[in-house]
Amino acid sequence: MLEMFNLFKLIESEVDLPKGMVAVGLILSVAAVILGAVFIKDRSDKKEFFGKLCALFFATVFLTIAVPLLTIEHTNYAFDSSEGEAVECVVTDKYTSHSSKGGRSHKVVVIINGEKTTLSVERVVYYGYEIGDIMRLYKHDGAFDFAYYEYRLDSVYLYE
Repeated sequence: MLEMFNLFKLIESEVDLPKGMVAVGLILSVAAVILGAVFIKDRSDKKEFFGKLCALFFATVFLTIAVPLLTIEHTNYAFDSSEGEAVECVVTDKYTSHSSKGGRSHKVVVIINGEKTTLSVERVVYYGYEIGDIMRLYKHDGAFDFAYYEYRLDSVYLYE
């Protein structure tokens, strides 16, 4: 699981939120609430009854929408066997941000195919580029046809 979060600093996916998945998740959540209302017999405490129905709704939303979205980017990368096409992009901005839970994060803003994209990168990548430099990324098709861009740290990793 921790490797998945580290992976997000090396790839940038073009995964959009599938509307069909959201619709199915919401339909299943409403169905779970209706079934919960039918099968929960103890309705004497209204707060507890309403709390159970809310828990059913949000648990179903989490399981049908959030979990797949959290894992699709990782599995799209993990099962991809494409070589990757080199794409050169211009660094237009870079900055660091700090949060109390996540610590310091390094961001690089690049223009890829005419669009500004903010990449969350490792510290070594952040300090390796200045504004105006050319950064080489590799565009892959992805196992589920969600294209993603990968930055390769040739000095650290061995790519085959």
